[in-house]
Amino acid sequence: MREEASGARFFSREGLWWSGRPIQWAHRDRCCGLKDIDDRWLHEGDLLYEVDGPWWRRRRPWLVLCDDRSGWTWMRKGLVQGMVTMNEREVERKRWRWAGVGWRR
Repeated sequence: MREEASGARFFSREGLWWSGRPIQWAHRDRCCGLKDIDDRWLHEGDLLYEVDGPWWRRRRPWLVLCDDRSGWTWMRKGLVQGMVTMNEREVERKRWRWAGVGWRR
């Protein structure tokens, strides 16, 4: 679902063809308010790749999570240091590419 500033709501199953006809869903993922380099909205549970930087960094997926207390967090498994997290300010300075969905409820 996408909501325009006017309040009009549009629906799409794949994010390409939008209609005013509502669709049925079992749950709705929270949008983090950022878009990737392909102009796709990023949501909780998405897997993302960094676009810039060294090749080894671009090949490690990040998982987008949201917690009511700590807010939005990007996390991935590190090679040496275990779990690595990134806060919202760090995330906004990077360019991302959507890679899939990491989990479902």
